[in-house]
Amino acid sequence: MEKRRLRVFLVFLLVLCAAFHAPLADLVRHCLKYDLYSHILLIPFVSLYLVYLRGRSLPRVSKPSVCSGLLLFVIAAVAVVMQRLAAARGVTPGEDDYLCLAMFSFVTFLLGAVFLTLGGTWFRAAAFPVLFLYFMMPMSVPIRDGFDFVLQRASAFTLSGLYGLTGTPYFRDGMTFCLPGLTIEVAKECSGIRSSLVLLITALIAGDMFLRSGWRRTLLALSFFPIAALRNAARILAVSLLTIHVDRSIIEGPLHRRGGPPFFVLSLIPLFVILLLLRRSERASKEKPKPVAAGVESGADNIREISS
Repeated sequence: MEKRRLRVFLVFLLVLCAAFHAPLADLVRHCLKYDLYSHILLIPFVSLYLVYLRGRSLPRVSKPSVCSGLLLFVIAAVAVVMQRLAAARGVTPGEDDYLCLAMFSFVTFLLGAVFLTLGGTWFRAAAFPVLFLYFMMPMSVPIRDGFDFVLQRASAFTLSGLYGLTGTPYFRDGMTFCLPGLTIEVAKECSGIRSSLVLLITALIAGDMFLRSGWRRTLLALSFFPIAALRNAARILAVSLLTIHVDRSIIEGPLHRRGGPPFFVLSLIPLFVILLLLRRSERASKEKPKPVAAGVESGADNIREISS
């Protein structure tokens, strides 16, 4: 790649950061304030590291893609104009919604600069690290609530199965479970949205680093959801059974209120087992001998007959 185009991209990046300095500063404060988004501060560094890993595989020659770059600039500009018009009319979005739209504009402008300076071929070689920057966007309120809703119900459904497997008698009424001497509710806070989001990001990074097949990467990424539901249900199961059979105070103890990290670490085990199985199947498919065409075989037989 020409050093001149790389310098142009870096200059554009500095100008873009200066133009978005206020939303970027607000994003840092927001991430430091709320644990749900603490991972966002690491996203640019992870993206840069993934580009570094590609190293020499990135193309040295890549023609600028002007049409794609300008289209992305227009999309990013429209998002900025929408935000300004909403503010002019007195519509004040929540902090999450404001930062979500601002970071969408920032990353889309950056993506357009990649097409205009580094080129479309370069983007295709580094598509995942570049698109990974969209994880800098905090979830808008509707998306976050929808994610919570689905995870909450999936966790309750999985919990029902676990109670059945352990032979624990229970009565379920929606999100409420009545056990012998204990009634619990799978509340919105039990959805584990933060650890589920981190699990998804971990699955995406692992797939990019260790898998080559697109469908295997997709399968690994999608596996985060049943694993997240199982993790949440296992945590509720452990707390409820220990409360019933061991100590009534466990329901108010640290396992209930701060037991997320240990169960998140445990949830990495099935994720990496799935990764290992997919990686083995990928290697096996590459090592599988290709069938020789019938014409080639007959030709080889004729050669052997002539030589004999």
